[in-house]
Amino acid sequence: MPPFHRALAALDYSHLGDGALEVARALCEALDLPLALAHVYETPWYAYPEIELGAMGGGDPAAIEGWFREKAGRLLEARLAELGPRASGEVIEGTPIHRVLGEHAAAIGADLLVAGTHGRSAPGRFLLGSVAETLLRTAGIPLLVVPEGGEARFRAGAPIVCATDFSAPARDGVRIAAALALALGAPLELVHVERSQPGDPERRESERLLAYEAENLEASHPGLTVGTHLRYGDASSTIVELAEHHGAGLVVIGTRGEKSLARVLVGSVTDRVIRRSSVPVLAIPPGA
Repeated sequence: MPPFHRALAALDYSHLGDGALEVARALCEALDLPLALAHVYETPWYAYPEIELGAMGGGDPAAIEGWFREKAGRLLEARLAELGPRASGEVIEGTPIHRVLGEHAAAIGADLLVAGTHGRSAPGRFLLGSVAETLLRTAGIPLLVVPEGGEARFRAGAPIVCATDFSAPARDGVRIAAALALALGAPLELVHVERSQPGDPERRESERLLAYEAENLEASHPGLTVGTHLRYGDASSTIVELAEHHGAGLVVIGTRGEKSLARVLVGSVTDRVIRRSSVPVLAIPPGA
């Protein structure tokens, strides 16, 4: 059974948005999902101090809104023509953008959001740091964040790295990561990060739990290969480094863990993983 049923990809006017769309398309093709697109533009016009107002009626609100809708409409039509009949899309005005996207996802029954990060073009600055975190907390559905160039890393067969702290929220992430790995024909690399040193009794228990989890996943997902990695140190750096070392195509993090990885799974460290990673990061909220 696929972990998702419909994806919503957020568009902007940058190559970063194109990269996120490419990942969304590849994932939807692999999972046989319908894909919805949404471009959200903000008003008033002074939300975009970079744009040339003279080209849009000298600041007339109606002219500016018409410019936004026309440009977004052309972009959307071009993308839909490339994606085929299972894709749909809308241009939406509203602010804040994370609220508009979350509400639209709920309205169309999307259970996965896909967006690029660090887009800086005039009408497309919508997933910068804290906004991505806010969207994850408020939308209540998984968020796949694609960094610049991340579309080149996301491919069938590329390893999937999944962080776990053995808590119930982390198990949601592991469950989805395993389903994705099986669908994409990829090995799953489970990583647990803690601060104990080798030989510590708590570390030996973590080794046992990690091996047990891997064994159960392979038994319940025939054909899936699961590797295990027990590390200690800074969790966000460790996850990013492990993904680079294995040539991963995706990092999966279940949010709000309560043990040693808690600082990865919520707040600033999740943000640091997203900011540092050259690999797309899928963040899974509780109960997803």
